[in-house]
Amino acid sequence: MKKFLYKLNSGRNSKFNAYARGLKNKLIPRWFLAACIKKNINQIQNSDEYDYIQTRVNYYNKLQKTRSPISLGEAPQCVGNFKHHKRQLMYYIDLNSVIKGFPKECEYKAIFGDNVEIPDVPSFVKSRPIVDNNDNAVILKLNSVRHFNFVDNDIPYSQKENKVIFRGKVHQKHRLDFFEKYFDNPLFDLGDTSHKPKHNNSDWLKEKQTLKEQLKNKFILCIEGNDTSTSLKWVMSSNSIAVMPRPKYETWFMEGTLIPNVHYIEIAPDYSDAQEKINYYIEHESEALAIIENAHKFVNQFKNKSRERLIGWLVANKYFSITSGKEIFTK
Repeated sequence: MKKFLYKLNSGRNSKFNAYARGLKNKLIPRWFLAACIKKNINQIQNSDEYDYIQTRVNYYNKLQKTRSPISLGEAPQCVGNFKHHKRQLMYYIDLNSVIKGFPKECEYKAIFGDNVEIPDVPSFVKSRPIVDNNDNAVILKLNSVRHFNFVDNDIPYSQKENKVIFRGKVHQKHRLDFFEKYFDNPLFDLGDTSHKPKHNNSDWLKEKQTLKEQLKNKFILCIEGNDTSTSLKWVMSSNSIAVMPRPKYETWFMEGTLIPNVHYIEIAPDYSDAQEKINYYIEHESEALAIIENAHKFVNQFKNKSRERLIGWLVANKYFSITSGKEIFTK
């Protein structure tokens, strides 16, 4: 019963809506989507947002044109033969919504799941390391139902508790390290929601909390998991502040462009200054409110659904054009 009530009130995106979106896209004829892609790409030349859109396209897709096609290695997939896998259905839904309208013969590679490495050949990914020379990792907005959840209404910052909260699975060493340092500190409300914990400390195990419950606190810990922090997006859309070390991985949210202490509160990689940083922002509310305002501005750029769809098409169009050595949908 608790599990059912949590899912009902969690505040997270509904998978049912994602399934419905996937079914709707599956029913749309390929020729119609192709016409939409071509029309939208041709129209951006005269758009006031052209430079902004191109900047984002080139951020996600850093591939450079060559004189000949780029090898995709063994057994690349074709758009016309794209089939879903039950265990990765959400990735299929999002990828299919981007590439279905492209010619059936277009080839690609895609890596589903938490990607922390740079592929050997150009591949569509959900996440990639924030490093130089990560060109082969071409980001698309994948598994968006889990990673792109925003808060529309929230209580004012001043009405929240002066605490840092975290609820999530604590499997990775860096998360275990944080619990070791701060679990008994009254400034931090930490809880491991794992079913199969990687530690022997039963005190760490706590029930999940809804977003509304977590947002009663001024600060929310957004330490990365296997790759990026899933919670970062909804935290930055709220009136609470994300607390984390500088990110090592990025997704469609462009975590690599976030500015420390402008969009979030940065703490040291070894967490040694976490308490000091939190106490500073408790005492300097105007600076905390400035971070919240900057975070909202950053989040707002991802809320224009038609523009997000267009950017996804342009990322894919650039990928297919460069890897095949021929223009697909010209601008």
